[in-house]
Amino acid sequence: RVDSIYKAKWKALGLKVYSVNVNEPKMAEMKQFLAEKKISTDWAEVYQTKAARDAEQAANQPNFRQLYDMYKTPTFYLLDDKKRIIAKQLSIEQFDEVIAAKLRK
Repeated sequence: RVDSIYKAKWKALGLKVYSVNVNEPKMAEMKQFLAEKKISTDWAEVYQTKAARDAEQAANQPNFRQLYDMYKTPTFYLLDDKKRIIAKQLSIEQFDEVIAAKLRK
């Protein structure tokens, strides 16, 4: 669903998608999905390696799930042009409404 609305509306508005994959073993599947949908060049897909997670834990640092209140997937955030979170934990439809409202301002 995200890829459909992205292609139908958001891409033309210049919006970008930055996706954090929390399931490292599924990373190859996600890259294949993005390539099949022909959005792999527009959509940044990243993940945290096990080594990075282990180092973070060893240093007793909070992880990204704690820092960004991310306890389910998918979790969506809308960022402004300064990369500040302006909306989160909304449905795709709600994000579309927020984006439309921001564009009307």
